[in-house]
Amino acid sequence: MMFNLGNPNCWNAWTYLNGSAQMCRMCSMQGIVVPTVLALIDDYDPTFKCRGIRLFRHFVLIKLSPASLRATGLDNVFFETLRICLTYHSSPDVLRETFPTILALVTTLESKNSESCMLKLCIIMQEGVIRGLQLAIGGKLDVIRVMT
Repeated sequence: MMFNLGNPNCWNAWTYLNGSAQMCRMCSMQGIVVPTVLALIDDYDPTFKCRGIRLFRHFVLIKLSPASLRATGLDNVFFETLRICLTYHSSPDVLRETFPTILALVTTLESKNSESCMLKLCIIMQEGVIRGLQLAIGGKLDVIRVMT
């Protein structure tokens, strides 16, 4: 990473700069923003995972066009990355951030009722909800609450 996003000042500056960037500038900054967001989502610390998921939802998903995400193949990269976050049952906060984000990704990129949309929603249901409930039984109640 280019700078330490664990430092609150760096974090605030980074979110401000990305939040104030226009959609056309985000496309040119895609090479900086996307790797940073992916690195945060891939972090082992749930705090940074949640930050990465939020950044994806608020900046990448909103400011980059769906066509741009599809053309670069980032739609599948982010779907797989967020799908893996659905298995992160040790942190209910990560699950709380992941579910609405992965659903927003699918509904933004896929045509409603298309085969690919239904397939991705089935993957979310099977791997996120059903498997999550099976793994959470006897575990944390917060995880079960997030799943239902």
